[in-house]
Amino acid sequence: MSGSAISHNASGTKRRDNSSTTDHIMHHNPLRPHETRFKQTFAPIVLRCVALGLPRILLDGGPETVEILTMMLADVRSGEAWAKQWADLTAPKLIGVLSERLDRRGTQAPTP
Repeated sequence: MSGSAISHNASGTKRRDNSSTTDHIMHHNPLRPHETRFKQTFAPIVLRCVALGLPRILLDGGPETVEILTMMLADVRSGEAWAKQWADLTAPKLIGVLSERLDRRGTQAPTP
């Protein structure tokens, strides 16, 4: 057993690694605190671009921006606390922005 220790997880079973059950669960949780802060900061920018009819500005930010917009849409749909602070940030508005990109690529846009 070089380099690994036997530990017990919450169910009492032995594990041959140094990770706890919490570490194991957290490893599968893709949401990181800085992402929520970024989405909160990005929300007014998204709303401004939508209001001005300029979704291209957002989409020109590249794949990372599209990924954040997609996560924002999921958060709005699921009623995440940060998204409730931005009542004007609705699923149809985010879908409209994402549809602009998806329509140009010939793929189906998300549904409201």
